[in-house]
Amino acid sequence: MAVRGHIGTVKGPIALASPDAYSMTVSTSNSKAPPRREPSVPHPVRRWLAPSLVAVLAASLAARGWWTWPDVLIDFGRELYVAWRLAEGDVLYRDLAYFNGPFSPYLNSLWFRAFGTSHLTLALANTAVAGLIFGMIYWLFANLENRLTALITALAGVILFGLAQFSQVGLFNFIGPYSHEMSHGIALSLILLTALWRWLSAFPAQEKGRAKAPLIIAGVALGLIFLTKPEFALAAACMSLTIWLLALLARIASPSTCLRAAAVMLAAAGIPIASAFVLFLKPLGFTGALHGVLGAWPHLFNDQVTSLALYQRISGFDDVPGNLRLMLRWTALESAIFGSLWIAAQAMKFRSAQAPANVWLEFIFATAGAVISASLLVIFYRQIAWQDIARPLPLIMLVLIVWSVANVWRCRVPLPSSGAPPPAQQNVRQWILRAGLAAFGLTLLPKILFWPRFFDHGFALAFPATLTFLAAITSWIPEEIDRHGGSQRIFLGAALGVCAVIFCSNLSTTYVIAGLKTARVGAGADTILGLPDPRVELTQVAVGDIEAMIPPGQTIAAVPEGAMLNYLTRRKNSTPYVVLTPLELILFDEDRIIDAFAAAPPDWIIAVHKDTSEYGFPFFGRDYAQALWNWIQANYETFHQIGPAPFHDDQFGVVFLRRREITAPADSPTHH
Repeated sequence: MAVRGHIGTVKGPIALASPDAYSMTVSTSNSKAPPRREPSVPHPVRRWLAPSLVAVLAASLAARGWWTWPDVLIDFGRELYVAWRLAEGDVLYRDLAYFNGPFSPYLNSLWFRAFGTSHLTLALANTAVAGLIFGMIYWLFANLENRLTALITALAGVILFGLAQFSQVGLFNFIGPYSHEMSHGIALSLILLTALWRWLSAFPAQEKGRAKAPLIIAGVALGLIFLTKPEFALAAACMSLTIWLLALLARIASPSTCLRAAAVMLAAAGIPIASAFVLFLKPLGFTGALHGVLGAWPHLFNDQVTSLALYQRISGFDDVPGNLRLMLRWTALESAIFGSLWIAAQAMKFRSAQAPANVWLEFIFATAGAVISASLLVIFYRQIAWQDIARPLPLIMLVLIVWSVANVWRCRVPLPSSGAPPPAQQNVRQWILRAGLAAFGLTLLPKILFWPRFFDHGFALAFPATLTFLAAITSWIPEEIDRHGGSQRIFLGAALGVCAVIFCSNLSTTYVIAGLKTARVGAGADTILGLPDPRVELTQVAVGDIEAMIPPGQTIAAVPEGAMLNYLTRRKNSTPYVVLTPLELILFDEDRIIDAFAAAPPDWIIAVHKDTSEYGFPFFGRDYAQALWNWIQANYETFHQIGPAPFHDDQFGVVFLRRREITAPADSPTHH
């Protein structure tokens, strides 16, 4: 659940600083095509003001939350450990059990090889990826829509998703993600979309076979996305297919041209996939290489995985009727709000009079709308269930797809011949890209289908859909209002007032939570900060005791989850299995795991308390992995305990279990 922060004084949106700011060309044409904004060259100060604001805010949030982005034990330890071992020469899927594609772990190991193994190295690399994402968002929406939309979507990317902290657990952000496939999948998808946009912009020159570079870039990006997570690959493929089909429907290129372009893109997509297969072929063999390239695809419809309580909760399938009612209720509420704003904007006709005073009158009404909407949200802030405001996203994406396809049909043009593209063709390209973006947003939502949200797993899965929705309320709808002679600024003012409150609220929450994380685990470039509670404090004690008690050459396996201890102490796990939650027990098979432990038994087992009730199985060795725990108890003996004994209640504790033939170090410390 999102943590609610304090709301300070909310001022009017900066976009309404003057009646001429972010103005759009007014058209009274009765053409079927929506009006296209005339390109203009803004003053350099105005051009760089908005992206500079985004950059300063992102830098401020990154600095505020530095070292606090990951969790001290959950998930991120696996990300660090796997990248470290790959940098040391281990092979994924042979020496390290892994169920996603190979792109992200090998990219992270590349950072370690190039700049040294440390949390700092990965944090800086991830900050660069986050900066790339925010920059592409601004550039893409500035070109596809307008600079106001670019500013709002980029701010949303920074505040609501990429650099947000809404709970005491980190992980759901771009700098310390629980799975790097999430942030890398977002970045690669934006590269794909940008490349397809550049390809569409090349018509009619494309008819002559030129401008294939964007297709090659798009194809390589699609291939790399395939090597991350299936959900991103499916969404990216759906986005690409939508753009191809609508390009044919709109007749901006001949079928033969589209087929040739598709062949180029698919061939380029095969390059990274085939390269990964060839690189895995020697160490893994044909079957192993195929398994490595496929990553999580074979598990996509694994009933045992999808029936886990965690994934039922994430997707909202744990209470479909209740979640569906909330979705419909919030859809009706938000439709009523924005529908009322639409009617108000359409009713106010400032365009008929030519006096300059009417422009200022429109500006005054727009500012009043921003202030009123923001003030109402602040007044009723505590009565609003903010964690539910994203629930209508799937239905909204369906509506936006239908709207986009309808406009592509209206704006379709004759097949291009030569010369500059006509304005109608420029318009249809815009709607094609809008449809592709909405399709991408919709097809990335199924994992959180009945409970869409910004926080938790929604930091990546709801990201494209939210940006598309923000583009709709800051560009698509105002454009339509303007086309029918209404006052787009009235609608924009109220919409920006809503955005201002949401942004300020979540910005405040992130600053507060980041400031609470003061307990340190690790040291120097491997520092991680968490809340000052027993879990974090005793983890640091465990790190110190491992350094003092266990020689660097000996191996440790943390169960069920504690790869962070391996990484921070640079002690290797002798088995491929670095995480042993119920998910891993299903994916890798408990008997196989026991065989691996028996074939290469770790010198030490570190039992780290973790309540895995979120999976439906509370404790390791009691509710799941009983056979593995029995094997451990038969071959290891308790040597050292920190805090309460793990796997009994909600109290955190750590136990060191020594393999029976290991000689105990003299005068070892003990903590109770």
